[in-house]
Amino acid sequence: MQFFLLSIMDAASFSGLIEFIKSESSPEMKLVAPAAQSIVAGIAAWLACAFIQLVNNASRHGDGGRGWLDGADFNRTRLDRFFLLLAALELVALINYAFWARRYAKTQQSSGTGLVGDSSEN
Repeated sequence: MQFFLLSIMDAASFSGLIEFIKSESSPEMKLVAPAAQSIVAGIAAWLACAFIQLVNNASRHGDGGRGWLDGADFNRTRLDRFFLLLAALELVALINYAFWARRYAKTQQSSGTGLVGDSSEN
């Protein structure tokens, strides 16, 4: 079930990001920007695998030399710690996103272009 929900989230966010890139990029970048976004998504997937290896290697120092993600027996792994680490990193990412989104909205309002759905354009 969680993979189904993640797939829906990925499909919705990917198409929304493509639309945002097309609407906000310069005319010269409109054709290149979606390809660049796809490249970045591929690099992010590769970095996710590297992050898993990094966490597993870093967590081997304690707990008898076993990493949080060592082995196929989920009863012996420490997935709770790994997902807590992911939650902490996602919280930092959310704060980062909120900061830049607020700053972007303020620059759009101060430049006079207005936001999408802004009723001041009428």
